[in-house]
Amino acid sequence: FVALKEKHPEITHVQIRLQRGRENNELTKYRYSVLLHIEAQPATVIEPPVEKGAGMNYEDIEAYLKQKQPPAICFSGVVNGRVENDVLGVELLSATEEIKNVQQLRQKLQEKEVNGIDPEKLHELSESLGYSLELCWAAQGGAGCLDATFVRSELAKEGMVLTPLTQKSVIGGNWSGYGNNPLASQTAKQLIPQLREYLESRLPEYMLPSGYVVLSQLPLTPNGKLDRKALPAPDFANSLSTEYVAPETETEKVLAEIWREVLGIEQIGIHDNFFDLGGHSLMATQVLSRVRLAFGIDIPLTTLFESSTIAKLAENLVEEQLEQVDSNILEQILAEVDG
Repeated sequence: FVALKEKHPEITHVQIRLQRGRENNELTKYRYSVLLHIEAQPATVIEPPVEKGAGMNYEDIEAYLKQKQPPAICFSGVVNGRVENDVLGVELLSATEEIKNVQQLRQKLQEKEVNGIDPEKLHELSESLGYSLELCWAAQGGAGCLDATFVRSELAKEGMVLTPLTQKSVIGGNWSGYGNNPLASQTAKQLIPQLREYLESRLPEYMLPSGYVVLSQLPLTPNGKLDRKALPAPDFANSLSTEYVAPETETEKVLAEIWREVLGIEQIGIHDNFFDLGGHSLMATQVLSRVRLAFGIDIPLTTLFESSTIAKLAENLVEEQLEQVDSNILEQILAEVDG
């Protein structure tokens, strides 16, 4: 949002406020409000002096305000007590030290010294001492830190209070990195089948791509060329347009397990196309080899191309099994007659 101000000059000021609340839950931990001021002309803009708040506890801040009684002051990098354990947990899980289970993680968290401050206590402190409080994510410092800006209530009423983060000048780069698109996966599922059908009508089979990935933009190197190493691997399962239907019969379950082993995909529905999942002729031969071991039936490679879903292939296998049973029974009858 701070970068948005640089992109749209009509946004003159930005204010970011952490969500208030006495309960310790997702709403009060991570959510915040943003005020975008369009062509605003406040009487005064208050940019308080900054004191390092890292390492300070509630008592330290209370003593500072009571003793010095500043008209305005910002304590930067104060540890947010509501997210302190969450941040420590992420750091522990990301460290080289192996955490084998939840119990070990809890033990490590208990061993860590915590000195975070509950944001709501700071609001109560400000009100008791005649201050107005602006709480914003920290402009500097570690994850989960906040900037606490105390301004005398009478001053705050006359002007606009800015925290260090909202005073920064940030030039936005990759705008898609600042947010997410909830409909992106749905759009990809609609686009990929359409693109696949379009290419199939114009290209021979051997020229068709085996996988498709929808990106908001292509990753580039500092020289402006395509950064191939930064391209994500194709996610065949999520690019399918078919709805997931779990295997039901024993034959379908065995085939699904074979496909999972060969394709390396955990969840495969009975209507998912083998080749749309990234399969190719070499993988197809591996599937047929495992089918032979599992069912004792030889099926030609063309069958898999014609029946490229688990549901259709299972039907073919059942028909082959029935034919084998019928031929075996016929052989037994003829042997008895001859006998």
